[in-house]
Amino acid sequence: MSDNEKKLVKRILSGDEKAFEELFDALHSQVYNICLGFMKNPQDAKDMAQETFIKIYQKLHTFRFQCSLTTWIYSICASTCLDALRRQQRLITGELKESDATSTHVPEDALLLDELLEHIVHEIDKNNEKTANVLKRRLFAQESYEKISSAEKIPVSSARTYFTRGRRRLMRSIQEFFK
Repeated sequence: MSDNEKKLVKRILSGDEKAFEELFDALHSQVYNICLGFMKNPQDAKDMAQETFIKIYQKLHTFRFQCSLTTWIYSICASTCLDALRRQQRLITGELKESDATSTHVPEDALLLDELLEHIVHEIDKNNEKTANVLKRRLFAQESYEKISSAEKIPVSSARTYFTRGRRRLMRSIQEFFK
């Protein structure tokens, strides 16, 4: 985690509203793109992005500086979208009106999904900084290799290589997680 991120978090926690605006301005488009990838609908993505920033503001005091701020934000974003999709699915299938045995599995599934997401974020952060950044941009923000290349100031072929190697390690780790 960079010193700038630490300073920004501390400024926000001390009540500096401009600091939160800085965070919002810096990450809003990335959060929206992640939400759009999950929700597949611009209006739903906009709603989820807004909800994500509300949660960030409410939960920032729980941030422990163990991973980068953007990784923590990406995990909140993904969790927010997955929760919304689960709610939509329950409404569609009528689970809210039914009290059958299948509804008792929803909390267990949600817990497993949250644990898996936490595991994925932790495993991504184990990589070197370039690989971790490429993985986050490709998996969470669904950015093209060209955009990643430009943002990370690396060749497109390097972005592909970082992603491929990082993804292989991540897949092995996920397989171990399920054993």
